[in-house]
Amino acid sequence: MESADPTRRTLVTPLEGAALRMPESPYDRTLNRSAISWLHDLPNDVRPRASPLRFPRIVNRLARFWDSPPMLDTVFDELLVDRRVGRKGFPADVLAEIRALYVFHKARKVPPPSTDTWAAEPDRFKSTRWRV
Repeated sequence: MESADPTRRTLVTPLEGAALRMPESPYDRTLNRSAISWLHDLPNDVRPRASPLRFPRIVNRLARFWDSPPMLDTVFDELLVDRRVGRKGFPADVLAEIRALYVFHKARKVPPPSTDTWAAEPDRFKSTRWRV
């Protein structure tokens, strides 16, 4: 009898892969407002053209996590690393757009979140003394 090896990769058929996917929702079929705004804010040379038309769900997800580098790294990892054998993959133009966004994301200098509670407050509030 063969013992189960936890490091052994199991093959997932396309039919099983489809069962693992989240059910489609109306959110998946159209770009949301924040994704549209995010697309307009991107530089022309990295702004995806085919992805929003073919895969609005993915563009919505990228836009949602764009300001959270650790989460965005996870999203890109899920998009660019094939863990389920037998998938069709993205069309070449969409894959090129996702890779361009990934390279652009990695080159960005995102400041770490501030731990100073007053950093986001206007200066006029920092020196105010409250009188009773």
